[in-house]
Amino acid sequence: MKTVSTALATHLSGESLTVCKLWKVKRVDGTILGSTDFDQDITYDDGTDTVTYVHDTGMTAKATEQSADMSSTNTDVMGFLDSSAITDSDIRAGKYDYAAIELRVVNWADLTMGDLKVLKGTVGPVVMINGQYTATVYGLTYPLSTKIGQTFGPVCRADLGDSRCQVNLAALRQTGTVTSVASLQEFTASGLTGAQNYFDDGVVTWLTGDNAGATMETGSWDGVSLVTLFLSMGLEIQVGDTFTIEPGCNHATTDCFNKFNNVINFQGENVMPGNDAIFDYPVSP
Repeated sequence: MKTVSTALATHLSGESLTVCKLWKVKRVDGTILGSTDFDQDITYDDGTDTVTYVHDTGMTAKATEQSADMSSTNTDVMGFLDSSAITDSDIRAGKYDYAAIELRVVNWADLTMGDLKVLKGTVGPVVMINGQYTATVYGLTYPLSTKIGQTFGPVCRADLGDSRCQVNLAALRQTGTVTSVASLQEFTASGLTGAQNYFDDGVVTWLTGDNAGATMETGSWDGVSLVTLFLSMGLEIQVGDTFTIEPGCNHATTDCFNKFNNVINFQGENVMPGNDAIFDYPVSP
């Protein structure tokens, strides 16, 4: 049940309204931004943060889907890059992915009435197309729709280096320097050693350059100098950029045994009969 002050409730039940929406976005790096659909900036204290909500961010929202049961409350947010606060480079670098977001309604003519909280949730991955960004905002009950638990199967359920796997990733981590760049996804580097495919499915973490602090999964490693990322980086990769890289695991016994000598900690059931065993039958010799 939503709570609202008596003054704001009375105003909302009237025929002539002076209300607007306030969007507060708190990125994972702690940066807070505000946006409003009013035609002027609004500075509002919500009891936690005092934020100036900017009116020219170009951000709009579709209808908000809400229900009285425990199903997830979702809405879509979109906008054009016509604001200095929301930049193309920040979006492509993933700085808005999984940010906390709040939507509230206020009376712009009398902010002392307080606010009506409409939505609180998390921003999903932000997509950029032709200068327009789009993201889905997931409500607080969204995690309840996520399957939690373990399932049996031939693939290892552990993440490389976690408490179940127990591989010491710090000892295997290497530092490299970019020597040439083919694209946002492919480059050559010095300082790396390892057989072909050793870094496949691994993780690159950028130490310097425009992408400093960002991470990306490794698609392939040629065993000499060529690194191909799973996806393109959000910003330019430049010669001289430094990074750390970790080997990857295909979650099968082949990597677990041959690459890490760690099959004793394998967390899968690789000898479990498959579906074909159901249709198997004995035959005479």
